[in-house]
Amino acid sequence: MSHVTCPKCGSNEHTAGYGLAAGPMGSYTFCDGCDSMLEFSPDLEGMPPERAEKILADVAKWRKEFWGESQAKPAGESGA
Repeated sequence: MSHVTCPKCGSNEHTAGYGLAAGPMGSYTFCDGCDSMLEFSPDLEGMPPERAEKILADVAKWRKEFWGESQAKPAGESGA
């Protein structure tokens, strides 16, 4: 059980891992109730800066679409 509730199905049951499940290598969390990806953090180490920026922009777009404005900012940035 998790403190995160899936916005699509309401489940608190999730599976987390590390690998290619979300596209580029990184850590991810999937909802066990509906198989939606709840979170993804790409591993950008050693990646060319242009490619890393594109991946981060794609992840920010996905977060905004899935979670709404409140989750669209990259980790470490505050909304205040």
